Order: sequence, then C-alpha cells, then structure tokens
Amino acid sequence: MTGTEMERILQGCQALYGEAGIPVKVVEADEQFPYASLLVAFDGIGEQERNIQLDICFLPSLQSSDEDPVQLLQTFVSICEAPGVTLSPDMHRFIQLLNTNLPLGAFGWMEEAGVLFYKANTIIDTAVDQAQNVKMMDRQNGLILHIHQLFMDVILDVWEGNASYEEARERTPFT
Repeated sequence: MTGTEMERILQGCQALYGEAGIPVKVVEADEQFPYASLLVAFDGIGEQERNIQLDICFLPSLQSSDEDPVQLLQTFVSICEAPGVTLSPDMHRFIQLLNTNLPLGAFGWMEEAGVLFYKANTIIDTAVDQAQNVKMMDRQNGLILHIHQLFMDVILDVWEGNASYEEARERTPFT
C-alpha cells in the first residue's frame, strides 16, 4: 500500500485484528480491482458456524478526490453465490423485512452474478485521528458481525428452501 491516510486506516485495522489473532489480509489495488481492500475472516457465525469474510474498502469512484478528508468506506459480505439462480419470492420478502429493521447496512441480491450479500457504507473523516477511525470501524464491524450472528441461520434456511417467509419471520425479533 502507498502512504495515503485511507490506506493507513486500513493498515490500522489490519494491525488491530492481526494482534487479536483474527485472519486478515490486505489485497492491493490492481487492474481488476482499482482499490485496496482489507479482508477480515470470522468463523463460527450462527448455529451452523459459518465462515464470513468482511471485505472493507474505500470507494474511490464516489469521492471528489483523494485529498478530500471525507471518504466513503464500504464493508461487503458475500453470503451465498449461485450464478443463474433466481431468488425466491420468500427470500425477496425476507430481505425486505430485514432491511427495514436493521440498524446498519442492508442485504441484497446481485442477479447477474448470483450473489446474496450484505453491505454497509459509512463516512470516514480522514482528518480525524487514525486511532479514532480504527476504533469506530471496529465497533461498526462488531455490529455487522452481530447482525450476521442473529440472522445467518434463518437467511440460509430461506435461501435453501428449508423455511418459508412466514417461518423465517417468526424466528426474528420483528414479528
């Protein structure tokens, strides 16, 4: 990584998670992905103890310039990948239910790629102390993990056709 403040913030998160023994990796920008990402792996999510990976990056295409201290940070989680699959009506309805009640981010479906995902965006002020930004990102990532801990099993049950929308809704605190 080069020495921009955004990259230093990602490096600060990398150091924090690495010191905690959490698998973490920086993916450098290249022709296919024009921005660096921090990949943070977590296991044991939900009763099925699924693995998830947070893909954390600054979104350069939405920034006015690298010099602007206010930058947009995205955290992305690919939950299931099934190219060519059509999302069931129950899954659509369940995603809508979750999204209208989540405190942060949203679940979604990329039809062409066949990816069921979660993403959250936040504004980072790079003029603020790096340690403060890293702490805020860590707290936000904790909330993202909590959301996945709460809903991963029921999302997968609807995805796999093992639960209807009504059954899934009963398993949420939103009934």
